[in-house]
Amino acid sequence: MAEDLIAGLEEIARRKEFTSTSWKVLEMAANASWSQLTNLYDVPDISSRACIYVTGSMARDEASEGSDLDLFVIDDLPLPKTNYSQSSLDGTSEPEQVGYEQPLAEENSNQSRGRLSYVESCRLIAALDNVRHTANFRPFSRGGEFIVPHSFQSLISEIGSPFDDASNTFTARLLLLLNSRVLLNQEAYEAAKREVFDSYWDRHDRDKPFFPIMLTNDIRRWWGVLGLNFERRNRRVSEEEFRSAPERRLENFKLRYAKLLGVYSSLMGLVDSSGEQGVLRGDAEDVLNATPVQRLMRVGERHAESNPQIWADIRSVLEEYDEYLRFVSQEKQKVLSELKSDETWKERKSRAYHFHKSFVKLFEMVGHGRTLYEYCVV
Repeated sequence: MAEDLIAGLEEIARRKEFTSTSWKVLEMAANASWSQLTNLYDVPDISSRACIYVTGSMARDEASEGSDLDLFVIDDLPLPKTNYSQSSLDGTSEPEQVGYEQPLAEENSNQSRGRLSYVESCRLIAALDNVRHTANFRPFSRGGEFIVPHSFQSLISEIGSPFDDASNTFTARLLLLLNSRVLLNQEAYEAAKREVFDSYWDRHDRDKPFFPIMLTNDIRRWWGVLGLNFERRNRRVSEEEFRSAPERRLENFKLRYAKLLGVYSSLMGLVDSSGEQGVLRGDAEDVLNATPVQRLMRVGERHAESNPQIWADIRSVLEEYDEYLRFVSQEKQKVLSELKSDETWKERKSRAYHFHKSFVKLFEMVGHGRTLYEYCVV
């Protein structure tokens, strides 16, 4: 049944293949640039003191022509407890042992690799821009202004902090968990995800079920932030200005589809993996490590025999999502030209509303009678 559905999702399948090809090109470009950072200057190896992970469509297996290269940089990495074998950029090889020293509250402690200096950060960002150019991605937004290193320990220490949003660590942390793929430093990437999970899991026994309320609250808050950011950029724009700027309509369109699915597929997966006592940490990690489409497919596979209606509703949601991806995969100017038409925009917005209703219906069906679903709602 799952194979039949995948075969019918032509644009999702095409983008998955396109992402795989693009990632190989990105790896080759990255390998060349990292080697140039190694002992190139009279400073410790920059490439071992930073972790870089890719987010966005490349991490979701949904890249297409014209996709951006969205990424985050983490520094102030903890020192490994043991030596690691060389890991490939795609994460296929495993470390000999898993274990990192716990990060301390103070930066630049003797148990971390320290922060990158301003000059080192500039060198790393310049190398990333070379990678981007070589791999044929579009220029970074606003000249790379948003590519700044985040302290490893700040990802954990600022959970719930009033500075979490302002410092952008909230975005870096949630995307690390929900939508990321490592480009540089596999060991540090795995350590960062593990430490963030530890903080949300409150050091609870991973072999016993647990209700990760703080985690689900932050995921829901992330959706709220996405919506508020869109409104902030557009709330003072007149209807005429909004109509004459189809880029705003396209941004709204992406929010209603890709971003909604990215956030709520994770909540749905967590709810579906939960029982009366909560969810096992290993199951939660499996949910968040999957792509949004994979999360829905796995829910469908678990219910294929016991509740065929859920599978039918998942098929409906994915088919609507596939149609959205086909539309936005057109040449950008063609998409913008179509969205500039009030008639087309009205039709597309109506489809987006239907997609939302389809997803809500599915989530309600999956969550019916589950305690974690109730926490996700109230």
